[in-house]
Amino acid sequence: MPAVATLLRGPRAEIGYLAYSVFVEDNRTFALALMIPSWDRELRVLRHESPFTAAALGMTTLVAWVHSDQSEPITPVVPMGQLQNLHRSVVAVARRVSDPELLTRAQRLARESPPPPTGAPTRAQLLAALPDV
Repeated sequence: MPAVATLLRGPRAEIGYLAYSVFVEDNRTFALALMIPSWDRELRVLRHESPFTAAALGMTTLVAWVHSDQSEPITPVVPMGQLQNLHRSVVAVARRVSDPELLTRAQRLARESPPPPTGAPTRAQLLAALPDV
């Protein structure tokens, strides 16, 4: 990923049916936003904690950030409505990392790695893997 002088120092990608971004904050915290097309009613299930977590764990580049051994949620999943200019619905959760060095390692990896279109499930695979709410 390009080294950009913003808070977007975590992984981010657009995988067709979903986009995600990790916003690094202070005090060992970050926010993960999953963005879905506003018209995709099936993916609205991501507004619930267990499907949100399962979806995040299904993205190879997010596992090191959201695995329970690495971080814990400090907010519930928050639906943020539709961003009119992107035509997407956003759900997000803030997390605190267990290991203070995780953010440093993950940021370095994000800067040195190409965008991760591989390692992401297809939409059908993601939906099949989500728990019932």
